[in-house]
Amino acid sequence: MLEIKKWSEIKDRFRDGLILGNGASIAIHDGFGYESLYREAQQRKFLDETAISVFKAFGQDQYDFELVLRRLWYARQVNEALGLSGNAVEKVDEAYQAIRKALIETVRDTHVGYEDASQYFDPIAKFVQGFRTVLSLNYDLVLYWALMYGNNVKLGKYRDCFRYDTSGRLVLDSDWEKYREDGGTTLCFYPHGNLVLGRTVADDELKVKAGGSNLLETVFEKWQAGDVLPVFVCEGTSEQKQRSINGSSYLRQVQSKAFDEIRESIVIYGWRMGPQEQHIFEQILAAKPKALAISVRGDNQETVRRANELFSEKIESLVFFDANSPGAWAKSDGSTERQQAEWKTDLKGILAKLRGQR
Repeated sequence: MLEIKKWSEIKDRFRDGLILGNGASIAIHDGFGYESLYREAQQRKFLDETAISVFKAFGQDQYDFELVLRRLWYARQVNEALGLSGNAVEKVDEAYQAIRKALIETVRDTHVGYEDASQYFDPIAKFVQGFRTVLSLNYDLVLYWALMYGNNVKLGKYRDCFRYDTSGRLVLDSDWEKYREDGGTTLCFYPHGNLVLGRTVADDELKVKAGGSNLLETVFEKWQAGDVLPVFVCEGTSEQKQRSINGSSYLRQVQSKAFDEIRESIVIYGWRMGPQEQHIFEQILAAKPKALAISVRGDNQETVRRANELFSEKIESLVFFDANSPGAWAKSDGSTERQQAEWKTDLKGILAKLRGQR
């Protein structure tokens, strides 16, 4: 019979790499539980006939907002550069605005708010702090918010390797190792992109700047103003995702370098390991890990079957752990609660002494 471990039983053996899938986001907010951002936009009636016709024009499988917006954006820039006008130019502009609006409305409707997510920042930051390298396949801001919180309250050191350039923009620093020099730093990357990343009209890629609770609306404002395009891959087959990755400087660098950072032991949390993620599976095996721990919710035999199919003959040690066990991802390990209880006990003692001195 398969043994499902508690996270506390195996965590000391797994300190190198962490890969986060959509299940990590769903654990925070049910609204992330959709199969497709495009279909979600359709169901919520955010895509008008113009927008739908544009997606179809790119092919039945091209339902990637980022890809379609990028192509329309380039078309707009060409039209402006050549001084073109007329009905065809107007249609390109209308299509771009319609799809951009649909993306903003869909993400706004499905994304968790900062205040609602904040109750999970402490356990997430503590969980992530235990790893050398974190790769999140999710485009939402939950992990980013939790890392900002962790840095602010000094739970650990978390870096995404962005630095300010001479223009005051946050751009990816290609020299990652210097961020590890002080020891104990967790480096975090987004192999499929993230809402916090943007592409400018000059094709430069940067990180959007804003305070924690204001970041999501700042991202929407940047999109709405046409300052940046989103950089995240959320649809398509593995081959289609790979083409989108190849079209991004950030995503190419993360794919070529970050997976080499995950080393000998890897934890997978909330990743379904579907066939559309074949490129991720290949990157994991290329890193040649010796041990792999995979989260399981309840008695999820499909996760176990898929993991064994992919990894059992290729990795020395394959273990499964309960996704809901204390200390795993957003589940508190109880340390904060114990500390708060101790503070309350100490406070009661101090108050009792003060009353006795009166």
